Amino acid sequence: MGTALGYSALWLAHGAPNAQVDTIESDPEHVRIARQHCIDYQMSNRVHIHHGDALTVLDGLDPNAYDLGFFDGLAPTPQLVSGLYQRLRTGGVLVCANLTLGPHNADDLLADPDAWLAHSFGETAIAVKR
Repeated sequence: MGTALGYSALWLAHGAPNAQVDTIESDPEHVRIARQHCIDYQMSNRVHIHHGDALTVLDGLDPNAYDLGFFDGLAPTPQLVSGLYQRLRTGGVLVCANLTLGPHNADDLLADPDAWLAHSFGETAIAVKR
C-alpha cells in the first residue's frame, strides 16, 4: 500500500524475479507515473498497480494469498492492518511503516499475540502472521 512512484514495488519485483507484486495507490497522478515506470523497467507484467481506496481494493484481493504485505502509505489504521492480515498466508510477513504518523502505534495495531509475532522499531514494525 502506498505505491507513490512505484520505487518499492519495482525493487520487490526485481529482488523476487518469480513473484507477482500487487500495489495500491489512491492518487491518480502517482498511478500514472508508477505505471509508466513499470513500462520503462519492463515490469508491467509483474507489478500490478491497483488504483483506488486501500480498503476497497483490499476487499477485492484474495484472502490468505500473499507472502508479504508492505505498508508505506500514510499512517496505518487498524482496518488497514486487519485487511492486510486477512490477505497474508500463515507465516506471511507484514512490514508496516509510518506507525508514528497517526493516532495508533505498533502496540495498538499488532498487539494480538494470537495473530502476530511482531516487533516494532519505532515508526516501523515487522510482524509474522500466526
